[in-house]
Amino acid sequence: MEWLWGGIEIEKGESPEDATVRETSEESGGVTIKKEDLLKVADTYFHNTKENGSTFTLNAVVYIVKKYDGTPSDTEEMIDPTWFNKNNLPLEQMMPADKIWVPIVLSGKKIKFYVSFGPHQAYMTSEPRIEYVDSF
Repeated sequence: MEWLWGGIEIEKGESPEDATVRETSEESGGVTIKKEDLLKVADTYFHNTKENGSTFTLNAVVYIVKKYDGTPSDTEEMIDPTWFNKNNLPLEQMMPADKIWVPIVLSGKKIKFYVSFGPHQAYMTSEPRIEYVDSF
């Protein structure tokens, strides 16, 4: 089993924050959050190489939210939502780069994170680069 974080797809005319609010509700089975409660903690840049050698970069903006309403339930996008204590995360069951950047942002730091992956993000092809920032 591999644990993943929720992802969003930004629709035309939508800000990343608006998309986060919308997708949280859609993917969590009805948990609601407010845009003003989002705290941006990371900009991540995942440089990916496909099996055919072509490349693409995924930029994921990461927010922490401490106020929400509702309880997550199974959806098509999220099966068996599970809470973990931030000091007891199943790091060995996470994507390779998540083991590095997630503990950093959960410790209260803000970062820009850059990493390159082989096909299917199964392994990192280089050491990640981390830039610590005071704010976004």
